[in-house]
Amino acid sequence: MKYVGGKHLQAKYYVPIIQSKIEEFGDNLATYIEPFIGGGNIFCKVNAKNLGQRLGMDIDCDLIALWEYLRDNPEAPDIIPIDRETYYDVKTNPDNYQAHFRAYVSIACSYRAKKWGGFARDTTDRKTGSTRKYSSEAISRIKKDAALLKPNDAFYCLDYLEIKSESLPDNTVMYCDPPYANTTGYREGSFNHTAFWTWVVGLKHAKPETKILVSEFTLPENIPHTALFEKKKDIALIQGSRQVTEYLVEIEA
Repeated sequence: MKYVGGKHLQAKYYVPIIQSKIEEFGDNLATYIEPFIGGGNIFCKVNAKNLGQRLGMDIDCDLIALWEYLRDNPEAPDIIPIDRETYYDVKTNPDNYQAHFRAYVSIACSYRAKKWGGFARDTTDRKTGSTRKYSSEAISRIKKDAALLKPNDAFYCLDYLEIKSESLPDNTVMYCDPPYANTTGYREGSFNHTAFWTWVVGLKHAKPETKILVSEFTLPENIPHTALFEKKKDIALIQGSRQVTEYLVEIEA
């Protein structure tokens, strides 16, 4: 689905790499984990002949409720166009609405898909006269993703720090897409990048056979890793827009 910081454009590069890592486990059933599922642009597309189960996590419980709803209701009957009045009523009176609908409205119906970033109305190009129907785009994307979900996909509302090495299944591939350093955030409060990298290194040392992949713009020099993919892109950073290099790396023990 549309989500600020989502990986819709990167999926064609990342998914084959992640799937190859899963297939490295051979005939052993593998588990795929995303601690920051967000818009699920990678999660929904990852597959492999030896993939046993996909696990998606996020600290946003409404978002997890939406993923569970889409898994159980592939036709997504509740995902319908809304107007500005409905958008702000859901924001003002959240308890009047189900969690999955709150997530849909607050994210997919918001400007640039940033949670409660303002109602994303349809826009018309003054030069061409063409109209961009934002809500239709968002609904189409969500329903395409819902069609890729599997009955045994599991979703959990939890903080990534709650994931411990002893709870990781054998033959696990984990892809981490945390909030990037110095970028426009998609969640309230600041993200502790030092704590994140400490957690990643700790997991890898405790369970070295686990394959941990991370995407980021900024990589600490002291973190052993192998670069799997990199691509330059224009991005809005806190200090202004500029071109940066986005990396996908595998953490080494």
